[in-house]
Amino acid sequence: MKNPTEIPEEPTLSSMSPANTLPRETTGWARPAKVKDTLSGGRCLDTLPATISVLPQVVERVAGRVPVLVDGGVRRGTDVLKAVALGAKAVLIGRPYLYGLAAGGAAGVSKVVEVLRKEFTMAMALTGRKSLAEIDRSVVW
Repeated sequence: MKNPTEIPEEPTLSSMSPANTLPRETTGWARPAKVKDTLSGGRCLDTLPATISVLPQVVERVAGRVPVLVDGGVRRGTDVLKAVALGAKAVLIGRPYLYGLAAGGAAGVSKVVEVLRKEFTMAMALTGRKSLAEIDRSVVW
């Protein structure tokens, strides 16, 4: 880095270990055009777009090379439905998990997962989808 005020490039798994052939985690969703095998990134400013807003561009950018997991903004079963419809292979539920843990320990976490599963199943039924394979972008309203 020549300029001390210059922001360094995010380290990648490839740059850290060129021989690494493990699947790579993709983050840095705030700028879909820069999505690569980064170790850090994300929505660290409140003026950046929500994860769900840039999900389609991220899915397009990675073009099936890695599964896309959504982490951020998932609070209801309808959020899960929208993420899957827009190309996510899975969603992560960090904040709801922590809320459940704080409110009721392991039983609270189980309840959060149960509620999300029921809401997701209901959202699938309300959109006429019987399986994950049937979920597509047409369910996004």
